[in-house]
Amino acid sequence: MIENARDGGKEYEYNTRTGHNVGNKFPGDGPRYIGRGMLHLTGRENYDHYGKILHADLVNHPGEVAANPDIAVRTACEFWRIRHVNPYADKDDYRCVTYVVNGGYNGLLRRKQALDRIKKIMGI
Repeated sequence: MIENARDGGKEYEYNTRTGHNVGNKFPGDGPRYIGRGMLHLTGRENYDHYGKILHADLVNHPGEVAANPDIAVRTACEFWRIRHVNPYADKDDYRCVTYVVNGGYNGLLRRKQALDRIKKIMGI
């Protein structure tokens, strides 16, 4: 439920490209708004956006995304809905799902292996 950030979240600081892309604006935002929840909500802008949707102050209480199962699930579901991920998932297009969720193909092989494992367990 909490990202194991390579550099403790410093890779998401406001003065980095990645930090800028996720809406971090102030020193310390990187570690404060690391990925949390089922889909690893990342960045001040996302915490603010999804907090408003859920009527929760996630900017001031970012730990709630990991600590509160309801918020962890709801942020993931809202992200999935807003980003229109389901059509790709319905087609079993794990490459597109990975790209839409992650903005790239990081960990693609690991994700495919996890998908294959869960489908086997579920008899799909």
